[in-house]
Amino acid sequence: AATMPGAAGMDMAAFAPYYIERLSTAYNGGFAVACVSLILSVLIYYGCRSWFKHAVVNAKQAKAANPAAEVELTPAQTKSRIGALIFVFAVVIFFWMAFHQNGATMTFFARDYTASSVTDVGYICQKNGYRRTYVVYHNNPFYYPEVAILAYALHVNYAGINTTITTKFKDLFGIPTVPITSSELTVLTGKRINTFTLVGNQSRTFREGVDSNASWFMDDLINLDNFREELQVAVYNVFLQNKKVPYNTNGVNMLRNAMVKICDRYVKNGCLSDRELTEAEQAATGMETEPAYIINFTDVADMTVSDRAQRIGPPAQIKLNLAGAIHSLSINVEAYA
Repeated sequence: AATMPGAAGMDMAAFAPYYIERLSTAYNGGFAVACVSLILSVLIYYGCRSWFKHAVVNAKQAKAANPAAEVELTPAQTKSRIGALIFVFAVVIFFWMAFHQNGATMTFFARDYTASSVTDVGYICQKNGYRRTYVVYHNNPFYYPEVAILAYALHVNYAGINTTITTKFKDLFGIPTVPITSSELTVLTGKRINTFTLVGNQSRTFREGVDSNASWFMDDLINLDNFREELQVAVYNVFLQNKKVPYNTNGVNMLRNAMVKICDRYVKNGCLSDRELTEAEQAATGMETEPAYIINFTDVADMTVSDRAQRIGPPAQIKLNLAGAIHSLSINVEAYA
């Protein structure tokens, strides 16, 4: 038996071409049957015409066979009938206007808000939820906006104060903007594809600064990658710059201090911040805010003999609260006379 590619796992990239091909074949077959049926009907009509020739009577023959006087309508009757026809015409006109408007509306909706492709790189990256992957659309292959925005994000001085950035809203110098309609932008946004456009016909703006993974923005991932690198270097330097790190509370504190230094740096540069707790969290913890970072170590006393023998230190867990960024908001205005 024939199988339907992609049906079991709903792989749209495999299923869509198969479905369209089979649908086209079905349409062709359906129209072929209709055409053959029409030709057969005409042949039957002319071939069997002698059987019902006696029943075929046109208007002139009917009038000759029944010469009764024609009934003439009075002006009032004629007027009422014409009025009825005009009313029916009006209803039909507005009905078909509404009917075709509805059809056109659905066509425009499908054109503007339906993904036109399930095989482009943006769709595939979004579907698979790739992290550290961002897709940028530009209509000119000789420009590289993806490199420009990455260079913009990587030039941040993480040792400064409030120096971290959001990749949205940035102007990419030397890169021309993409002429794009709002409906096209909606399609790109739906696939988490970034682009570089004009806003208000004059503001050159990189949009939307998103990662292919729905949980992340480009700048947060870049900041966290830098944080991880600096954290690893800081902890490794503890081993390099000390005679030894003892397997006790003092050794753990040496490592903790190195981690705190990096975490504090990322609070100052704006990557991390305290998080305001919800009412339920406040009731459970008795605190209004949670610190920008929390560092916990497994107690030295809880480490196994095997770990101590192999000099594997107590695991550390760091919880970070990202500062994030505001990209949009709604404004409600009430005006009273």
